[in-house]
Amino acid sequence: MNCLFWNIRGIGIGEKIVPIRSLVEKKKVTFMGLAETKHKRSVQNRLKRMWGNDDYDFCEVYASETNGGGVIAVWDKQTFIASSKHMGSRWILIEGCINSYNFECRVGVIYGHNDRMGRCAMFEEIKQRVVSINKPILMLGDFNVTLHAGERTGSYRCDRSMNDFSEWITDLRLLDLPLHGLKFTWRRNESKSRLDKALCFLINEWRNIPNVPLHNKLKILKTPLKAWRSANFDCMDNKIADFEVVIHDLEQKSDNRMLDTMEKARLNAANSFLHQWLIRRERIWRQRARSYGFKLKDHNSKFFLAATLYKKKEERD
Repeated sequence: MNCLFWNIRGIGIGEKIVPIRSLVEKKKVTFMGLAETKHKRSVQNRLKRMWGNDDYDFCEVYASETNGGGVIAVWDKQTFIASSKHMGSRWILIEGCINSYNFECRVGVIYGHNDRMGRCAMFEEIKQRVVSINKPILMLGDFNVTLHAGERTGSYRCDRSMNDFSEWITDLRLLDLPLHGLKFTWRRNESKSRLDKALCFLINEWRNIPNVPLHNKLKILKTPLKAWRSANFDCMDNKIADFEVVIHDLEQKSDNRMLDTMEKARLNAANSFLHQWLIRRERIWRQRARSYGFKLKDHNSKFFLAATLYKKKEERD
């Protein structure tokens, strides 16, 4: 099941429909969460245009009288069969089954309050609901709070809110899934934060999926792992070459004139990214070398055993 979350900041703006529909079709999305929709009445007709067909179900929480909040969850009825829906003032939790694997789980969409007291009340409300339903869970949302200091720069840091969020995640045994691409999901002037997150709890229940042997579970992971490797590592040499070209061109310009502020920033960024990719490539080479060495030892185990026995015999003599 492919999931998409977007803090849309107003679903009434027509020009947002086309990019959302394009993403849904390109990524083959089967579950979509939208936050900060600011809608006060049903938007089913607009959702149909976003989704692209009639084969969907949805759940919505309207915005407040001050145009704050608003959450929508949309999913493909053939892929995810919903059995129950739970809603709060700024969150939706759908309980159901992934049809292709007969895998019962819960998927949630959350838009956190801007104030600490509102968030704490929402966290407690969700916690009670999650604990009462003992099933795997995936929660997507803009939580409006960071988990640690490294997720925020250039603005005031609230340690109490971060502690509240961290304790809530720990109590529910949730895992904060890493993001690819940009480090921060919210920006304003010099302030940056990672407010959007995907939290899951799957490990214990994953081992007990009924009627699915372990080797089939591992097969399920094979395709997404191949896609992840292809997206992140197969193009490694091309990315290194691209950064080298950018650095070479800018350094050539610097021989003839002073670089402006934008060009200096590009040069520094290119050098930094090039360094990161070179380190990554070196690590990959080392891992492959070690793997290749282990394979050779396996193929030549008879030789290594004979050499070891011969050495012991020499020591005894």
